[in-house]
Order: sequence, then structure tokens, then C-alpha cells
Amino acid sequence: MGSLTKYLPQGWESAAKEQGALIRGRKIKTAEELLKVNLLYQTEGGSMGVTAALLNFATDVDISKTSVYDRICNSGSWLRWMTQEMCKENKYSMEKPRWLGDKDVCTLDGSSMAIKGSKQADYRLHCAFDIFNFEYRTLEITGIKEGEKLSRHAISEGTIYLRDRVYGTIQGMEHVKSHGGEFILRCRTKAFNLYTEEGGAIDSIDLFRNSQDSTTIT
Repeated sequence: MGSLTKYLPQGWESAAKEQGALIRGRKIKTAEELLKVNLLYQTEGGSMGVTAALLNFATDVDISKTSVYDRICNSGSWLRWMTQEMCKENKYSMEKPRWLGDKDVCTLDGSSMAIKGSKQADYRLHCAFDIFNFEYRTLEITGIKEGEKLSRHAISEGTIYLRDRVYGTIQGMEHVKSHGGEFILRCRTKAFNLYTEEGGAIDSIDLFRNSQDSTTIT
């Protein structure tokens, strides 16, 4: 574990108790042992029972699958703390700019997941993540046939939503605006048509290509 723990943020061991992850020391006595439980479950374990069996076989830790479940559930805040601190140390996160005022900024994404042993994806995880408050706004698991879209997410008034072109649809934009949100999206050039108030077609590529306006925000 030494080769891994050197990358963890300063104070990660004491944070295990401060964040409520290491609350009893009968079976799992140290933060390093607790980290092993989490990493084993996320990689080779795959289930609470298998994780317990592997721990019993490979280490001196004799623990039940119920205890593994409790430890994993209690580790959420601790793992979040470590992730946030690592992002800060490696310059992957930044303070919220003052010009945003009271607006929050969320990024949306989806990830496909497969049941162990499956040859293809079975589920899709949909999430909205607040990048400055470093917390999830929404999490939803659906079947793999359910697509990624803005209208799947609960929209908070005054929040700006960032996403890639798969989310750039008229329906999704209307969903965000109708709930008081804002959006910054990358859109496909042929996703929809734009028109002037008089009904004339707008070529968005030419519109931005010929724009001479420049705004600097500090």
C-alpha cells in the first residue's frame, strides 16, 4: 500500500476518523486497512461477500460481509474528502470565480455499466456534479436503452449546466429554461435549425465565424 498512499493527501489517515469512516477498531483498526477494504470491493471483490472472503484469505482481517457493507457505507464522506483534496493539490479544481455571484455550475454525464460476467453494458448511470461545491446534485441508474438528456435531470434555478453535444437538443434546452436554469452546450451543426424573428434561416457557423465581438471577463 505504500506505493499508493504516497499519492494521498496530507492528513488522509486522521480524516478517516474525522469524516466518520473509522468509528470502531475491532476488525478494521487503521485507515490503511479501511482503504484496502474499499479498493478490494471496487476491483476484485465485486460483492460484499467476495470482498469479505478475499480479506479473510489474504490478510489477518476476519470480517463478515455485513461488516464490509457497513464499512463501505461509512466511507463515503472520507473518500469524497480525499478526492477533493487530491484535486486541490494537483490543480484539478479551482475556487469559484467571483463574477459568477450566487450561480452554481454543474456538469452532466452518463456512464455505462455491466453486470459482472456480462459481455455488454446493462445499466447507465446518469449524474449531475456541482464542480465548485464538489458534490453530486442528481444520480440515477437506468437501463442501457435510456439515453443521456437534459430533461432527465432536476434543474435548479440559477444553475448553469455544462455538457457535450449529445445533450444539445431543443427539448433539453427548453427543460432547463423552463425551470430557471442556464446552459452552455456544444451542439451538432445539424441538430436543429435557427431562424430570425422574420422567419429567415440563420447559419450559426457563419454567424460565429464573422463575429468581431470580443469580451474579456476577469
